[in-house]
Amino acid sequence: IATVPSTTTFTYAQTGSNATSGGGTATPAAATVTIKATSTVDVSRSASVLTSIVTAADPTLNSINPSTAAQGSLFQDVYLAGTNFISTTKVFFNGALVDTSKITAVSGSLLRVRLPDSVLATPTPPAGVPITVQSQRGTPASPTPQPFRILAVRPALVGASPDSGTQGGAAVNFNVNGGFYGAPGPPQLPAVTAEFDGSLRAATVNSARQLGVVLSAADQAAPGLVSFAVRDNSPATQLAAVANFAIQPCLVSGQNCSSPTPPSIVATPNVGMQPGAVAINTATGIAVVANRGSND
Repeated sequence: IATVPSTTTFTYAQTGSNATSGGGTATPAAATVTIKATSTVDVSRSASVLTSIVTAADPTLNSINPSTAAQGSLFQDVYLAGTNFISTTKVFFNGALVDTSKITAVSGSLLRVRLPDSVLATPTPPAGVPITVQSQRGTPASPTPQPFRILAVRPALVGASPDSGTQGGAAVNFNVNGGFYGAPGPPQLPAVTAEFDGSLRAATVNSARQLGVVLSAADQAAPGLVSFAVRDNSPATQLAAVANFAIQPCLVSGQNCSSPTPPSIVATPNVGMQPGAVAINTATGIAVVANRGSND
């Protein structure tokens, strides 16, 4: 039931005919028992907890909610409704035993199971995969498995870092933040593919909410806005989210530029007598100035 430090004494308040390894006795009948731990260093310090002992019976599974999850999710909580659930009830997802740390016995008729990103990175067949329950002693799993489906969704893309580079600059570690990207592993289980300027690129799943791509100097050879797309890897859907990466032109003398003769900068343009606002087209280097009191 628990790990007790060597400096404590583990005792039961329950009585019965069956001796236990922890000291005291237990009963085969359903009952509520008190488990008490007392420090051997200071016997005045103790703690106790009430525990219910129930008669074991094979669990049954009647329904699950929800019955679907988005491909590439960080996790998904699924609630299992049935009968005879206890803390040792086993749960199987697609035939694989779910780690006990992911299972919470809410009551004798309800379990909460947390499915991790590692099982949500790949879409299921249209009919889904089975979720079943089993008793601790390993009796056959529930004869009524409940189907669970993992569905391809459009990835989320809410921001990028950095969002720009310099023409002819060094390689950039480009990360996009969003969601439904897969599992970082190991092993890596991507739920998406990455495209830069329409070409597939090798991507690293940093987490279900961040994807990383290395942009080389060749990727930044020409100034302008370049599209970066994250696309779900299901062949049937290929839904995409798109952002732009800005490649700033090289306009500073002495900078490593792919252009042999960078355009010069006009230091004192003729802007009129009352300039009020200025904007610069970073792709061409042209400045636009608005003057107050005129149509210029």
